[in-house]
Amino acid sequence: MIGENNKGIVMTTKNAHLISSVLLLFVLMGRLYAQNISGKVNDENNLPLFGANIIVEGTGVGAATNENGEFSFTVNAADNFTLVISYIGYHTQRESFYPNDKITGLLFSLKQKNLFGNEITVLARKREESIKDVPISMVAVRGETIEEMGATSIEDLTAMVPNVYATERQSNTEFNIRGISGGSRNPGMSTAEGIYIDGVIMGDPNFIVADVIEMERVEFLRGPQGTLFGRNTVSGAINLITVKPTPINRASIFIETGQMGYQKLKGSANYKISDKIYSRVSGYSFNYDGYLKNAF
Repeated sequence: MIGENNKGIVMTTKNAHLISSVLLLFVLMGRLYAQNISGKVNDENNLPLFGANIIVEGTGVGAATNENGEFSFTVNAADNFTLVISYIGYHTQRESFYPNDKITGLLFSLKQKNLFGNEITVLARKREESIKDVPISMVAVRGETIEEMGATSIEDLTAMVPNVYATERQSNTEFNIRGISGGSRNPGMSTAEGIYIDGVIMGDPNFIVADVIEMERVEFLRGPQGTLFGRNTVSGAINLITVKPTPINRASIFIETGQMGYQKLKGSANYKISDKIYSRVSGYSFNYDGYLKNAF
């Protein structure tokens, strides 16, 4: 009888372990089930932001807000996770969530940041001064904004500058500032806008078909600038200021490929030669086969 009772006790213990394992499995499976995340993204004035991105950090899972600022998507989250809410022109926000936290009906409010940088120093009048003190119609786009936009050319930047347009062609770039353009289509004509890279004038827009690489900022001066910049600035001037060398050794490379043999390679390197001498080199290579193939 004692042996039977002991045996019965052993069986009961095994059953208890089995039941505990099954319950734990159900709990884990429940936590792995797809969970719905929903909410809304507004600005500081409580207005909806259309096209804001909501991404689960470290994954490609997420969604973009609709015209009402609303979003909804599912995620398999067995543990805590972090949502990254971003929108061009606004500060990125991160919000962490843990098991049993409410993840529906969320509300995020993004704070707007200055894309053009009212406090930055510019060279619009051939000397360093705050952009607020310059009595010229101009816009300065910072390097951080260029990276955030993913801009690769001046044409991309003109999309956010009023009264300035640029059209990239296969062999040149045509600019239009305040409705005035000229010279880019005909090499024999003078341009209506002056293009400067670190203070050195580029006589023809053809010289800057290249990508915007390692730019500290780009200044767009609208209106005649002949007094300070001389000829060929009837419509305005564009200053491209590149990033200065630093004592930190670093390098970066970017590769882009596409159809019809499209290949683009660009990169930069910064090297500290001595305590007082730094160097920086950047460049790019572009190749495109085109629509036609030479059979010869």
